[in-house]
Amino acid sequence: MADLQSNQGQIVLADGSARLSNNADLGETGLLTRDHAQSAGGTYKGPAPTVVLGCGSKPDPPGSSPLEPGELFQVIQSGKGNRYVFVIDCSGSMKRDGRISMAKRELTTAIASMEPDKEFFVYYYNHDSIPMLGGIKKATKESLRITKPWINGRPAIGDTNPRRALRDAFNKTQPDTVWLLTDGIFMQQPGMIPVAALIRELNAEDKVRVNTIGFHNNRNSVDKSLGPIAAANDGTYQFVNSAPK
Repeated sequence: MADLQSNQGQIVLADGSARLSNNADLGETGLLTRDHAQSAGGTYKGPAPTVVLGCGSKPDPPGSSPLEPGELFQVIQSGKGNRYVFVIDCSGSMKRDGRISMAKRELTTAIASMEPDKEFFVYYYNHDSIPMLGGIKKATKESLRITKPWINGRPAIGDTNPRRALRDAFNKTQPDTVWLLTDGIFMQQPGMIPVAALIRELNAEDKVRVNTIGFHNNRNSVDKSLGPIAAANDGTYQFVNSAPK
C-alpha cells in the first residue's frame, strides 16, 4: 500500500487479474461494475449487487468527500465540440486537502462520462508541461483503461506555471474545449506574459472554449484571472471548495 493516495488500493478480479484501482471503479456507476449493475437475466431479482469485498480499511462514509462525482469538470454541461483537453495543476500545493487525488478521480469520471465519439487529451503542469502519453484518444473504456495508470501516477510537485502546457494544448492538440484547473496563483515574473493575455493570443479567433476551475479551501487563494479568462473565451468559471466536509 506504500505511496497510495486516499481512495486507492489494489483490486483482484474474478479472471485472476490484479491492478491499481480507486473509488471511480466501484459502486453502481463505477467503471468496473457499471456493466454488471445494468445486467439482466439469471435468477437474481432486482438490481445486480455491486458490493466489493475489501480488506485493511473501511470505505469512506457517505458525504466524506467534498465533491460529488462529476462536479469538478462538468464536461456534459460545459463542453463544446468533440475534442476536449484538460490542463491540470500538479504543483506541490495540490497535495493539500487531497486535491491531486480528487482531481485524478474527477478526471477519470469526466472521461468516462463522455460519448465515445469525443476525443480527449491531458496535460499536467507545474513548472513544466507534462503531456499524456500517446496522442489524442477517443473517449472509450479501452482508452481510459490505458490512460488511467498515467493519470493516477502523477505526483504533486513544483511551481504553478501553466504557460507551456497551454501553448502545447492550443498548438498541438487543436482543442474545441479546454479546462484549466489550478489551486493557486500563477507564477508571474518579469518578462512573463500574463496567463490571461497568453490565452487570448492563442485563442485570437475565438474557436476554443476555455473553462476555468479554482480548486482550494479559500476562494481568495486562487488566481484572480480565472473568472476573466473564462468570460473572455466563451467559458465558465467555478470555484470548488476542496476542504473536507
